[in-house]
Amino acid sequence: MADIGKGKFLIVSDSRSLQQTLATSAAKWMEPVFCEDPSTIPAALMNNPTITAAIVEQPLAKGGGVTVLEYLQKHRPAIRRILLATPNDLSAAVAALHRCSAQHVVYSPVSAADLEAILSVAAKAAVAAPTTTGAGVLPGQQAPALVGVSQR
Repeated sequence: MADIGKGKFLIVSDSRSLQQTLATSAAKWMEPVFCEDPSTIPAALMNNPTITAAIVEQPLAKGGGVTVLEYLQKHRPAIRRILLATPNDLSAAVAALHRCSAQHVVYSPVSAADLEAILSVAAKAAVAAPTTTGAGVLPGQQAPALVGVSQR
């Protein structure tokens, strides 16, 4: 694989073992940013404006993965949005694809080949939005809350 530089990708999962698996598998392409609690995503985006991809698990203990993808679609549309689902989550996966909140659906367990294909495309297309702080807001503004997710 050609050297494409390292971007950052967001992993939204409340499973530490899944986070570690994804981070290890994708380490040669992108640097991981972890969010176990979806309510921390606005801060993660503001602190990491070069995030170019997001892998979001469905379901999450504190909200649905599709809700997270819809938030990302609205506030950072350039991010490649990937839903990590189980075969039991077919209806959520179809809904996310239909609404264009997910650009890819990967079923668990994720294979290294699937992850490489998706993240290499995201890494090659990495473009940070220069006019925002990374959460779709102008500097000095407060990032919007993630609707539908418990705020603790």
